[in-house]
Amino acid sequence: MPRKKSLKLNNTGCIFCSEVDDYPLLGPIIEKNGFKVHTNCIFAASGLSQTNNENESPDDFIVGFAVPSILNELKRGRSLKCSVCRLPGACVGCVVNTCHTTFHLPCLIKAQGITIFEGNFPSYCRRHANRQNLDGWLTQCKEPPSCCICLFSIVPDKDFESSCLPIKRQKSVPIHSSATKENVPVLNETRRTRRSCVAPSTPKRITVSNGMSSVKRRYSQSEQVLF
Repeated sequence: MPRKKSLKLNNTGCIFCSEVDDYPLLGPIIEKNGFKVHTNCIFAASGLSQTNNENESPDDFIVGFAVPSILNELKRGRSLKCSVCRLPGACVGCVVNTCHTTFHLPCLIKAQGITIFEGNFPSYCRRHANRQNLDGWLTQCKEPPSCCICLFSIVPDKDFESSCLPIKRQKSVPIHSSATKENVPVLNETRRTRRSCVAPSTPKRITVSNGMSSVKRRYSQSEQVLF
């Protein structure tokens, strides 16, 4: 009977995204049980659930996720190719059942995707992310704004052609126009739906442990301040 191949782990960077350093969008990197992983890469992974049991050793868990479950999720991702870099290990999936895009978390960010850091931590591809009407607010922004909670850009980069929430380019109305007698900035009313890129996988169900509940409260309180 052939032996099962052992799972080879990246010893230099995060086992999910291979990035080496801490980044605000990826969260702090944790080294445990002989491997490294970003906290947000764990939260965004579509096949993971928090199952922290008080009767088990804390060494068997990382931010409420069992180490064996994390390794099983990594193994599941080996068969999923990223829609951006085309490399395997894309564990982040769009929660829309009919969508089959898969991504590493950094690739999700690069592709203008979004993960919502509350509840079940759902991720959406650019096509399926909820649309926000920020026209009035964006006209007052001098620089592209970013979310103060998750640090995702609210407005995609200017050089990203298919951006869904671009800052409106101002165009002047000619002086002879019947609409006005002076140059007035006019906004283009058309706006494309905001998208995000993630992986086709099992919907994630998370049981929030006592240790995580305070984190969730901080997120929701921050949202109240933001809006």
